[in-house]
Amino acid sequence: MSALLSQDINYDAIKDPQIVTLLKGLKHRRFNAYYAPDAAAARKIVLELVPADVKVGTGDSTSATQLGIADALKERGTVVYDAHRRGNSWDDTHRFSALSYSPDCRYFLTGTNVVTQDGRLVNVDAVGNRVAGMFYGHEHSVLIISRNKIVKDLDAAFHRIRTQISPQHVKIRSTDLGGRPFKTGCVKTGVCVDCQGEDRTCNVFTVIEGKPKRTTVHVVVVDLDIGLGWDPSWPQERIQKIIDGYKSLVWIPPQLKN
Repeated sequence: MSALLSQDINYDAIKDPQIVTLLKGLKHRRFNAYYAPDAAAARKIVLELVPADVKVGTGDSTSATQLGIADALKERGTVVYDAHRRGNSWDDTHRFSALSYSPDCRYFLTGTNVVTQDGRLVNVDAVGNRVAGMFYGHEHSVLIISRNKIVKDLDAAFHRIRTQISPQHVKIRSTDLGGRPFKTGCVKTGVCVDCQGEDRTCNVFTVIEGKPKRTTVHVVVVDLDIGLGWDPSWPQERIQKIIDGYKSLVWIPPQLKN
C-alpha cells in the first residue's frame, strides 16, 4: 500500500484541527479515510484506489467535478459513466445510458452534502440514485468531502441543508444561471418550507452512521473549499468564492434554460 492510501495518517502535519477530528471520527465508524491537502493529491488518491480496468458509476457531485477526478480516471482509460457533466441534456442518450449502467459498477464516485465532526455522512437527494449509490449496489463507494462541508452535529447538518444547501442549489440552477424559476418556496424565502410540489428537490434524506455491511466506503477529505456549503460566520469573500466555484461547474440541463 502506498503512503497516500495508508490509514496511518500523520495528523501532526494537518493544520486544521476540525479535519483531524473528522478523520478520526470517520475511521472510528469503519470508513476508509484519506487526507488530501490539495486537488492533485485527491486525484492521485482516487486513481490509486480505483483499479484501471473497472467501470465507475457516478452521482451528481460538483466537488468531484471541480477536482477533475472523473476526467483523470477517463484519461488513464477507466470507463466512467458520468451522467451529470455540464452540457448533458435531460434526455440525452449518453446521460440515460450512464444512469442505467451506474448501478452495476463495482465503484461509485460522488460527494456528500454535509459531514458531522464525528464522521456521520448526511445527504439530501431529489431522485435518490446518488445517496443509494453510497451504501448499496456497489462493492466500493468513493466519497469526496471538503473542509467547508464539516458541521458540529446532526442538528447543524440538517439546519445547513434546509437553510442553505438545498435553497441555494435550486436558486443557482434556476434563476441565478438563467434557468426557469423552480416552483418551490425556498427560492423566495431562502429556507426550506417543506413544499410538496413536483419541483421539490429535498425528497430523500440519508444519514450514514457507519460502514454498510456490503459496501466499502472510501472517504477522501480534501483541505479545500469546494462544492456548496459554508458557515455564515466566515468572511464574505470566502463564501462568495465557494458560490462562484459551484456556479462555474454545477450541472444545468439545457431544458432548464429559459
